[in-house]
Amino acid sequence: MKTHIIMIYLIFIVLITPSFAQDNAQVGLPEYAIARFGKGGINVMKFSPDGTQLAIGTTIGVWLYDVEDGNGKVLPLESAKYIDNLAFSSDGKILAVDILFEKIIQLWNLETHSKHSDLKMPDNYGPSEIVFSKDNKELIGLNMNGMIEWNIDTGVNRIKNIEVDTLAVSALDKSGRTFVIGDMRSGKIRQWNPGTESLGIAYWQKQPAGFERFLLDLFGREQDDKERKGLNVIALSPNGKTVASAHGDNKVRLWNTANENEHIGNERISLKGHTQMITVIAFSEDSTLLASGGEDSKIILWDVRKGRKRAPLTGHQGNIKTLAFSPVDNNLLASGGIDGTVRFWDTKKRKVRSVFATGHPEYVEDIEFSPDNTTLYGALSNGTIHSWNVQTGEEQYSPIVAQKNMFYEFDFSIDGTLFVSHGAESTVFWDGYYSVIDQQSDKKTRLLSLPDGKIGATFPHDASAVKVSPDNSILAANTRLNGVELWNIKTRKKMFGWIVEDSIWRKLLFSHDSKLLISYGHNTPTQVWNVTTKSEITPSEIKEASVIVLSPDGSLFALKHSDGVEIWGPTSTKLQKLKAITSKDFPIRGRAIVFSPDGTTLLGTSWIDRKSHIRLWDLDMSRDLGTLPSGHTSSIDTLRFSHDGKLLASASLDGTILLWDWQKIINNIKKTKETIK
Repeated sequence: MKTHIIMIYLIFIVLITPSFAQDNAQVGLPEYAIARFGKGGINVMKFSPDGTQLAIGTTIGVWLYDVEDGNGKVLPLESAKYIDNLAFSSDGKILAVDILFEKIIQLWNLETHSKHSDLKMPDNYGPSEIVFSKDNKELIGLNMNGMIEWNIDTGVNRIKNIEVDTLAVSALDKSGRTFVIGDMRSGKIRQWNPGTESLGIAYWQKQPAGFERFLLDLFGREQDDKERKGLNVIALSPNGKTVASAHGDNKVRLWNTANENEHIGNERISLKGHTQMITVIAFSEDSTLLASGGEDSKIILWDVRKGRKRAPLTGHQGNIKTLAFSPVDNNLLASGGIDGTVRFWDTKKRKVRSVFATGHPEYVEDIEFSPDNTTLYGALSNGTIHSWNVQTGEEQYSPIVAQKNMFYEFDFSIDGTLFVSHGAESTVFWDGYYSVIDQQSDKKTRLLSLPDGKIGATFPHDASAVKVSPDNSILAANTRLNGVELWNIKTRKKMFGWIVEDSIWRKLLFSHDSKLLISYGHNTPTQVWNVTTKSEITPSEIKEASVIVLSPDGSLFALKHSDGVEIWGPTSTKLQKLKAITSKDFPIRGRAIVFSPDGTTLLGTSWIDRKSHIRLWDLDMSRDLGTLPSGHTSSIDTLRFSHDGKLLASASLDGTILLWDWQKIINNIKKTKETIK
């Protein structure tokens, strides 16, 4: 058996010093972690029945916000959990929490903030939506395999198998007895009849007529049908009279619900207003208003009775993830986006009431410490840079909008004083089967100073990779037309470059002394260049590498490839291979690799039981030291040490950053080594 440096169990809060705030986000930290920045990306929002609370399910837990004052409390889950669905009981006393991948739904008593019970889930029955029965005696769930009903007191469940397409979206009514299911590919919508316990025939969709039909027949009716039929999301009005569906042509369609006798629903009208894929729709409690949100960052209000657009609501940066109307105030709409904010909107005045909550970023793609280790910067997926106070855990400054609505390529300087980015404008559309992201990259690269975010220089790059040299004097870029180019940051003039095989996967890395530049990537030959002599010095035996990292003192390179990891030592004129570690001995995946501050340990990430763990390898003893307990619910994309070597930071696609006490980890490493000896 391998010796592991940690016992596999989780504890609540561990602090290095009393200076860390007892923030809600600190609950459920794994052993050795001392703080968490970010509350996880927003997945779902639900108002309590009396409208006094807003529950937000994220990629790491559940937050309960007081609607009146905005104060929030975290539900005390024992560890980070990816929340898929939420449902309040009709009396507001119980909250059902659907946890992805764990095959359970937790019931929480909101009066005591303690767990009531667990409802076990049969195989293949992870629900797409859950709702309590009117008498609160049952919880009803629905997914592509059918309906499942749990008895709240006994936990016993009953299953109703329903044959639906494997790519389906669904919506339950408030009682859990009626629902609609939409086929995402064909656009076919069917409604459940609780009397006969069967699905009715498909809703009828209006077909173009007259001159419009002639043009479609002439210029491509087949493509129009494909785009119209694609179905992204569906909703059922609280009064049960209207179904709303969002389609691949970026339109919302309103349908009359199926007649009880004929089991047929008729399309009333199609609503056009969004320019990109619609991701979420929601009805007001009185069923007179519909809100739709999409990848175009807009929320549009629609008059359900008249089928007219009332107003667009703008303010979010990026995709709208979830919408929820207050059950007691039809003029209050809550929205959550990938920008990490929750906004309250006055639907009557058609303007934002407040940015209700922050701290819920979607993805954290890269991180870096400031030179004095007091600030941690994070590059988020929506093209912004956030910063946190390392001692207090509080977010500081305003987010820096670096470029466009996403980062196409970016890099922090090693000392954390510069950020270089090449941005892109992303659009999302439905191709009839899947959502597709189209990226229109910018034609220039920007260099920003930190922490102020001021643009220090721009460079004429349409680049797929950028890198700042360790001495902050050179910007290297892999351009689409001219190969690799090196630019003097101070003078903003091109120094030189060389033509390489074009590859969008090519990455760049400087040696510690800025004298060597390595280009590498998936399906890309690894090449090494001497910056001083402007000559290539690529070793003949070096392999293609998906990731290359440098040790803190510059004495070692780690190259990750399909067969494992190789350790190389650079000299002033060449690279030489020192040792190889097989993927069987050290099973790591992804691009999150880093050397320990003393260069004796290599850290990477592994997936174990659907969770991303940090794995350690002792370079002196050539031995796997095991893993740290998982604290993230999605893949870890970046590992970074503070400049003083005391803290390890891990950034994840779950939208959070964990800080780890490296000294405590070292102490366990020492104990492990002594045990091995």
